[in-house]
Amino acid sequence: MPIAFTLLSGATHDSPPLIDIDFTLVIQLILFLLLYLVLRSLVFKPYLAARQERTASIDGAQLEAERLSEQSELLLAQYESRVTQAKKEAAVTRVRLRQEGDAAAQAHIDEARQKAEQAIAAAKARVNKSVPAAALALRARADELARSVAAKVLGRKL
Repeated sequence: MPIAFTLLSGATHDSPPLIDIDFTLVIQLILFLLLYLVLRSLVFKPYLAARQERTASIDGAQLEAERLSEQSELLLAQYESRVTQAKKEAAVTRVRLRQEGDAAAQAHIDEARQKAEQAIAAAKARVNKSVPAAALALRARADELARSVAAKVLGRKL
């Protein structure tokens, strides 16, 4: 009942301070600093180092990826340029070979035509040589045939 008596008497009592600053505060501060130093060396420094290393490797990988991308674009442009050049060279070669083939075919045609014309001229020359002899033979044979036909028509021998 002393509490009830105190409350009823209306006596003012000093309340304890909200924060009591004494020796325990110093002990808590020392424990905090000690824990901070231990955790800093065992947890925070390795964690921050690993994080920094990861960030550096990610940045390095991104830079490497960008470099490789630029290099691949350059190689692709060079490849396309070479392909275009090769296509142009192939077209020029194709035209040249076609022209050479056409020229060779024309040469063969001209040669065959020349041989055919020579053969025709030789045949004409042989025919022209044999015409007088054939005409003479035909005249002799014509005379003989005429006599034979006349003999049969007239019914007598001539």
